[in-house]
Amino acid sequence: MGYTHFVAVIVPDDIADVIETCRHWMAEKYGCVSGYRTAAHITLVQPFALGDERGVSCLEDALGKWALDHRGFECEISGFGAFAERTVFAHVETASEWELWHGDLVRAFNDVCPLMVPVDRRPFTPHLTVANRDIPLGAVAPSLLHFAELDLHEKFFVDHAALFEWEAGAWKVRGQVECVL
Repeated sequence: MGYTHFVAVIVPDDIADVIETCRHWMAEKYGCVSGYRTAAHITLVQPFALGDERGVSCLEDALGKWALDHRGFECEISGFGAFAERTVFAHVETASEWELWHGDLVRAFNDVCPLMVPVDRRPFTPHLTVANRDIPLGAVAPSLLHFAELDLHEKFFVDHAALFEWEAGAWKVRGQVECVL
């Protein structure tokens, strides 16, 4: 079974527009289309497989309970970066809240559905993906030079988490919870 769900923060429209412009440029220049299967977002819990609707219901309950104990925070996006030659992204500035939200969500989900979220040995690195998986070799460096000209510096208040579900060949928002605190 392939991945069926993940959890993320959906960015405001003005920032999403910048990311979509960058995705369009990558598509035009290099043929990259992988980013078009989901709205602009910052992943909190990486994609995972969930087999049945009962599990989804447990997940939604856990997400709702998680939101009761978490407060929003300010996110700053500044410039662009890359993970080697595989991913180009808008850089999300480090904040302790990202690690807290990520860790608490993974624990909340694994408490209701043990081992549902796989252990990722890489450090959690919040980011806004522009392109990944289909970037031609040698395209990352010139792309980063181009995107640097945008002088991206944005802030927004993070106050929600959205559950995405794989449906008909794309990631769709199944539901969203707002932080209560």
